[in-house]
Amino acid sequence: MLRNSYFVSCLFLLLIAYLFIIGLLIQSIMFTATTVIRQVRTTVPLGLRITSARSKHFLANVPLKKRGADNVSSDELKGKMILLYFSAGWCRSCKMFTPKLKKFYEELDEEKRKDIDVVWISRDKEAPDQLEYYEKAMPAWYYIPFGDQNIQGFVEKYGVKVIPALKLVNDNGEVLDDRVRSDVEGCSKGDASKCYDKWKKEF
Repeated sequence: MLRNSYFVSCLFLLLIAYLFIIGLLIQSIMFTATTVIRQVRTTVPLGLRITSARSKHFLANVPLKKRGADNVSSDELKGKMILLYFSAGWCRSCKMFTPKLKKFYEELDEEKRKDIDVVWISRDKEAPDQLEYYEKAMPAWYYIPFGDQNIQGFVEKYGVKVIPALKLVNDNGEVLDDRVRSDVEGCSKGDASKCYDKWKKEF
């Protein structure tokens, strides 16, 4: 009887020792795995991680239209300086500024126009008014169709209280310069390239 009790006690102690060793092995494996993961993360260039996270253009999910184009994609705007232009056909100040912006844009040579585009965000009250103003007053700029919810979203995001408003933004929608309207208004004939060069440095 005593011998059996001793045998059971030994088995019990062996079982405890076995479980203890298994526990140590599991902890060791988890520690090693965590260390490897941390090393991998630190070896990935920070710029690469940021680029991957930001590769999607801020207009990727926004419907865009453009005169003469059936299908418009935000991919066409990647890597370009974007001028977000908030205006409306009913706005007298807009009617005075739009020709200046158009003249500025058309004075840029073809090579420079490859690096910059205008996206019009209309504040018109009806769809026909938006289309009429676009056809009469604007070049083949990109625009967001009337009624799209992104219009109000951009108005709020960029704090547009008064129109016309012009914002220079990058692929992420970050404002690089919100004084570009003054730059355009101050551009004399032949000065468009100077404004472009200034913005390019900020981009």
